[in-house]
Amino acid sequence: MGVCETFAQNVRFNPNGRFFAAIGDNDFVIYSYPKFQNTAFGQGGDLVWSTVNAAQTNCFAVRLENGTIEIYKNFEKIKAFKTESGCDGIFGGRLLALRSKDSISFYDWETYDVVRRIDLASNLKHVCWSEDNSKVTLTLEDTFYLLNFNSQAVDQAIA
Repeated sequence: MGVCETFAQNVRFNPNGRFFAAIGDNDFVIYSYPKFQNTAFGQGGDLVWSTVNAAQTNCFAVRLENGTIEIYKNFEKIKAFKTESGCDGIFGGRLLALRSKDSISFYDWETYDVVRRIDLASNLKHVCWSEDNSKVTLTLEDTFYLLNFNSQAVDQAIA
């Protein structure tokens, strides 16, 4: 297949199927498929993809060691921010989810506004969106929550 420039700890696939990211301890490399060409690289220990207009925008977020979140659109950095409550994990999908010690905050990929913050009793393990982005599952250590997502209400609130 080829040689990877980083010692990959994780692999994340773009929803459109044209790109994948090899994520190391503190860096990432994005390759295109099927040629496996290096498309982008940078610093960051975690990378997640947006499912909003995935075929056109190739939007992704990277979490740096210091808790800063960088947003890239079409492989160019367009925004960097740091949250007040800190960030020890990120999740992609319809909304960008940032996990802190006792909560999760969902951000809109376009405006970077907080859509919803949910306090959690135990440590969040995973966030999983349905294919049509109408439901999201929050998986904790000993339970899970299945939530409905109303995109029209979010769009009205942001407007």
